[in-house]
Amino acid sequence: NGQNASPTSHEQFHLVRGTKLDTIEHFPYMLQLMACLEAVHSGVRWGVHLECLHEPGIVNKLDHIMVGFVCAGWCAEAFRLLKEGEKTRAVSRTMLGGNKDQEALWDRIFAKPPDQVISKVHRIRDKYFGHFDQKIMKKFVDWQDKNGAQELFFVGIPPGKSLDCRFTWPMAACLFDLHGEPVNGGFGKRVADHLDSVMDIFAQTGNLLQTLVGSWLDKSGLKLELVAGGRD
Repeated sequence: NGQNASPTSHEQFHLVRGTKLDTIEHFPYMLQLMACLEAVHSGVRWGVHLECLHEPGIVNKLDHIMVGFVCAGWCAEAFRLLKEGEKTRAVSRTMLGGNKDQEALWDRIFAKPPDQVISKVHRIRDKYFGHFDQKIMKKFVDWQDKNGAQELFFVGIPPGKSLDCRFTWPMAACLFDLHGEPVNGGFGKRVADHLDSVMDIFAQTGNLLQTLVGSWLDKSGLKLELVAGGRD
């Protein structure tokens, strides 16, 4: 997952000479799971980085909110992949090696009826990443321009021009959809509280994916090693 890697290090697969990738069971699926794992870990690391900055202001608050949306989106994708992989037997609960916390999370993901927190992650992902409304986006940009985005972070050039940015769309949609017209000074906390209710699941999901990938690597006879230095 690269958590302990230096900026110039990377990971490599080591295969027995003559190995054909199409003979490695569930290889394409596991590549998807590994990509999802790295995305979740990247979101968590981004959040930790922001916490270390201790920078006041609306831009930092908005960055924190965006981290929550990114993590929720990738966790929802992880849940979808896990259910798909369980059906094809690419992954299973037994691969968790008896880790009680991870088994509990697995059971929550697969629960029927769905676990409330897991369902909330899905709702955030489905509702705020599935469409784009320029009218809402313009309201959001105009509101920031009027109410304290002193650093013109999300405001177009010239200031006040609507910015057609899908990166900020989930935040704008959540702001107006969940909380109505924003009130200066309070919107950040309300939206952040909405995301905070699912924050714990992000790191837990990353750990679960890490265990599944590691178990698959062992079973497949593959080795994934950290290599120092730049890419060839």
